[in-house]
Amino acid sequence: TMLAPTGEVPAINDSHRGLFPVKILRDGAESFGKPVVYAILRNLFGEKKRGDESLPQYTSRHMPASGFSVMRTNWSPDALYMTVNYGPEAGFHSHFDLLDFEAYAFGKPLAIDAGIGLTYDDPLYNPWYRSSKAHNMVAVNDSNIERAGIQGENIKWGSTNSLEFFAGEHRGYQRFGVLHRRQIAFVKPSYWFILDDLSCTRKGDTLSWYFHSPETLVPSEAGFVSTSAPGIRILPVGQNFTTRSGKGMAASTKERIPGKVEEIPWIRFDQTSFRDSVHQFSILLAPFLKQEDKHSAEKISDRHYVVKSTASADHLYFTSGKYIDGTIETDGIFVLIKLRSDGVTTYAVVDGTYLNYRGKNLWKSATAASAEG
Repeated sequence: TMLAPTGEVPAINDSHRGLFPVKILRDGAESFGKPVVYAILRNLFGEKKRGDESLPQYTSRHMPASGFSVMRTNWSPDALYMTVNYGPEAGFHSHFDLLDFEAYAFGKPLAIDAGIGLTYDDPLYNPWYRSSKAHNMVAVNDSNIERAGIQGENIKWGSTNSLEFFAGEHRGYQRFGVLHRRQIAFVKPSYWFILDDLSCTRKGDTLSWYFHSPETLVPSEAGFVSTSAPGIRILPVGQNFTTRSGKGMAASTKERIPGKVEEIPWIRFDQTSFRDSVHQFSILLAPFLKQEDKHSAEKISDRHYVVKSTASADHLYFTSGKYIDGTIETDGIFVLIKLRSDGVTTYAVVDGTYLNYRGKNLWKSATAASAEG
């Protein structure tokens, strides 16, 4: 489930990044009678020992027991993939990170965690590799979150053929009076939209949205873009932030051998808190196969965003429950309305019992569920 499309183990917490040992997968398949593993060996590692096994029926998977969830388009090396970390602290092996992510697309790592470094004796192990600012998350005052006893709360997950949705919050910055809620909408097979709400009780705190990537990133519009293809666009939507960039050490993606490290770029968006206020980061992450493949986005309100491409105009509603605006009415926590260029309109709703669109009931359920049509 956790394997990246490149066959790598994600460098989360004290993990080294590296190709997962094929012989362990093969032994597991043979010892436990798991033919789907042969299909993964064939697709991700090029093994041809067998060739008629079916791939796992799932692609994405929500795993609250361990505190990881995976969003994946398919089991090919070119899949779009994101893993989100929200689990409890596991002793000194845990880093100061929560609600952070790693992302891959088109056979490349696009957003990665720092990992462990070379060994525990690496002088950067504590000051950098374990630090909050070395992960794809929101940091407050560039300090570490409180990790002991802290984990993701109010976790929500919804999955349909066209959409994956994750939401959660953490209290790791409660000493600053900050509650962080992160929502991620994966509109398959194209992009991720991340909405961060930071409820702040104080003024003057620096809120920083970090993105670490082995890609070379340059300023573009209000955000950043990879200089080569395949690549990624990181675009704030309806907001302009102060930006910073730099470099830091991370588990290597060039040499996929555990223990190898390299220096990679990071970028960040900054804003300053006000007393008793909610601050947002609304960020579009749009991987592209070719530079001319572009998405644009606009903010309609704090809960309604539109992402446009040549194929569709996608209306994303981060409703968090009961919501009505004259176009839709729902009790779901997230709604996607896709207006396709061929004239067809589709919908997806997460964790709700009804969805009305332009006065027409599109969907109803006796119990809360996720659905599409």
